[in-house]
Amino acid sequence: MVPDGGESQLVRVSFELRPITESWPPVPSERLWALRLDDGRFRVTTAPWFVADIAVGDVILAATRNDDALWATERVESAGHVTIRLIPRKEGPSEATPTPSLLLSLLSASWRSR
Repeated sequence: MVPDGGESQLVRVSFELRPITESWPPVPSERLWALRLDDGRFRVTTAPWFVADIAVGDVILAATRNDDALWATERVESAGHVTIRLIPRKEGPSEATPTPSLLLSLLSASWRSR
């Protein structure tokens, strides 16, 4: 749902990241593109690299803070998609490790990479 009288409006929404380990995630926050809906709701339009429990199409609530940036506060609707992160090991894959593209194709999934 697009606001009355407005064209679709993409905005950047910031997400605070909770540390999992001392070095992960490597940044304190991540910004994602989202479509402004109504009543402080936004539909996420890009896949996150670090934000957990958010995927393309999810609807979130966000509010402006005193830094004038929009910050996500909660997910209010799931689009039914998932974000899977494949993080390569420094030592590389073993010979028995299937390639990520093979695993994702078996799931009929689409993907992007840096």
